Amino acid sequence: METSVFLARIFSVVYLSAGLGMLLNQSYFKKGMKKMLDDFTAILLGGLMSLVLGMLILSVHSSWAQDWTSLVTLVGYIAVAKGVLLFMAPEWMLSMSKKMVTKLLPASMSLAILFGLVFGYFGYIG
Repeated sequence: METSVFLARIFSVVYLSAGLGMLLNQSYFKKGMKKMLDDFTAILLGGLMSLVLGMLILSVHSSWAQDWTSLVTLVGYIAVAKGVLLFMAPEWMLSMSKKMVTKLLPASMSLAILFGLVFGYFGYIG
């Protein structure tokens, strides 16, 4: 449980910072994300970072329980899947990412803020 709380605290700060940052600077993030999606090096590094961070999370926290701690494990698996897909199917991932930037940015902001609040609750309060 200590590892779950530790990771939840980190996730809460990351998700809240990203979600609120996108909310407060929507046009800036939209422009920046569109530029990043055209940069091969950024895509490669993004895939590498997702894969490494996902594997690090899963190496210290890979448990499925019937409580909130399974969300931590889920974040690890999603990060690994994202990293693998960025290497194995980069064009498909880029097309999905471009759709997210143009159509789903408000939903992404909302989800990031929601995840930040949920992980913050369990990491600091619950």
